[in-house]
Amino acid sequence: MCVHRYFEDGDYPDTPNLATRAAQVGFDKDEVSAFLNSRSAEAVVQAQAADYSAQGVSGVPFFIFNGQPMFSGAQSEDTFLQAFEKISKPSSSK
Repeated sequence: MCVHRYFEDGDYPDTPNLATRAAQVGFDKDEVSAFLNSRSAEAVVQAQAADYSAQGVSGVPFFIFNGQPMFSGAQSEDTFLQAFEKISKPSSSK
């Protein structure tokens, strides 16, 4: 839904549009607006972004499965299947 709204409808992800979309899936629009305007999570998000950058994440999309960095960019179905297979196998500990 969000990709469609942004790329096809030109619905920029600003506070009013995000609050409207959040309300469409059950959140309180006023609470979402207040949270976004408060910027209370900004420091946490910046710290997470810095942490991911330090781990080598440099592009969007970047895929992390079960805490393991996997790959960046558009990938084939086979690449995803191989990644799922890799993370589903129990790790051997020596």
